[in-house]
Amino acid sequence: MSLAKEDADLGLPPAQGSRLRIIKKMIAKFAWPVLRHQIHFNNLIVKEMSEFATRIDETRDFVELHRVSLAHHTEVLVRFEETIAAHNLSSSSLSGLAEELRELAQRMDHFENMANVQREITEAFTELENLRQKIADDRETADQTTAELQMRLARLDLFFEDYRRSLKSQPSHALVDETPLPPAALEGIYFALENAFRGSPDLIKGRLEVYLENVRTATGDDGVVLDVGCGRGEWLEMLRDEGISATGVDANDSYREQWAAAGLDVITANATDYMRTLQPGTIAVITAFHLVEHLPLDVMLELLDLANQLLRPGGLLILETPNPENLIVGASAFYLDPTHQRPIPPRLLEFLVHVRGFVDVEIARLQRGDSRTLSEPSEVAGPWVHDLLPIIELINTQLFAPQDYAVLAHHI
Repeated sequence: MSLAKEDADLGLPPAQGSRLRIIKKMIAKFAWPVLRHQIHFNNLIVKEMSEFATRIDETRDFVELHRVSLAHHTEVLVRFEETIAAHNLSSSSLSGLAEELRELAQRMDHFENMANVQREITEAFTELENLRQKIADDRETADQTTAELQMRLARLDLFFEDYRRSLKSQPSHALVDETPLPPAALEGIYFALENAFRGSPDLIKGRLEVYLENVRTATGDDGVVLDVGCGRGEWLEMLRDEGISATGVDANDSYREQWAAAGLDVITANATDYMRTLQPGTIAVITAFHLVEHLPLDVMLELLDLANQLLRPGGLLILETPNPENLIVGASAFYLDPTHQRPIPPRLLEFLVHVRGFVDVEIARLQRGDSRTLSEPSEVAGPWVHDLLPIIELINTQLFAPQDYAVLAHHI
């Protein structure tokens, strides 16, 4: 553009020191009216060309700027497309992840519900334990009250029995006798003891129901039951109500009024003496509830031998006695009856019955409905529960073992 600008003046005015300057100056003077318009036109053209060149430069800069911007946006677009492609490739994985998240949420809801249920179970166990404790406390209070009433009734029974006997043997003015008590008076004492500690007739009947099925099977349609040491006669009443023929024998005649009032067939006699009078092989079932613990060993063996003679083939023998495996029974409750000889362990009685000729001998430990056990704590209480289980089992087997047991055996 600088060269075009120089040429636009057509070399006018001539440069200083030029050899042709005078001639050029003379020619320019004569041609100036024409040349000046050309020079002006040329200058306008140069100016326009200069401005156009400037705009071209600006346009080139603008194009370059947009080219760089386009390159940047192209790079961003490529990256975005790569991101979209990666998203499309992982969409299935994201769908699977979303499904797993939904399942996890459901499981969390389930675990939350389980936690609520576990909390409710724990609260229920707590309430049950509180209720059990309250029932145990109430039962203990009732037992104490019942025991006190039974003791008072026993004292009244003993007083009236002694008074009745004294009226028969002493003058009316002599109510006190310093001589030793006769055997009949001892029977009165046992009568009072049984009323105090044996339990109510309904309680005893509930405990004896367990034997009815065995007795029905053994008696059949015509079998007879002999109950040795029948006491108050609860078992005889149950057999009568079941339509089973039964006879009782007991040496204590203190119950004769009860037997008569109930219409029971009871013989007042020594058990072994009476059994010797019966025909061998005529009895279907012989029972003795809480009798053998009163007998010396020789008398017990005689009783077993007589029972073996009297039972018909396949006949059933049932002997029930306190269970000394229960520490409370063996160490305390057994001795509430001073006529007891000694506790008889289950295996010893089983052995004696077996060696006297009986077969199919079995021990039935009787977990009565009123028995108590230490309940196992729930798993929700904590992992330490497993450490307590052996201790609880030991306590239940030694301290809360069945209070009674029976030996059942058959005649060959």
